[in-house]
Amino acid sequence: MSPDSSLGAKMNLNSQLIDCGELGLQLSMSRLFETIPPERMGLNGEYDHSGLAKRVVLTFRQKIDPREWESIQVTQRGRVVVLMGTVSSQKILQRMVHLAMQVDGANFVETCGVSIREVTQPAYRNL
Repeated sequence: MSPDSSLGAKMNLNSQLIDCGELGLQLSMSRLFETIPPERMGLNGEYDHSGLAKRVVLTFRQKIDPREWESIQVTQRGRVVVLMGTVSSQKILQRMVHLAMQVDGANFVETCGVSIREVTQPAYRNL
């Protein structure tokens, strides 16, 4: 008796089903391996471990002046978009967070590593 037969597990590659016997659990192998999680979807629909971060960067490039976020690095940890670096204002950071959250697969945006470099206008005094 093989170890698999004692558990009642069987695999039929022709029908692409896995039957786990007593558990009554059946999974379609083809469907299981064809579905790409949204956070792993690349720019062209392919599997990409950093797909979410790349799609967020693409969104930033399309919607925000690059000079306002050029020192920001975008990475991901699962469905969390991680921003690190410096932005020109709090308003830009808020816009980046809003845009990143609209990208499919993003559940949260981490901004702990972002500093804000407010550009101030020189003060003029009347003499």
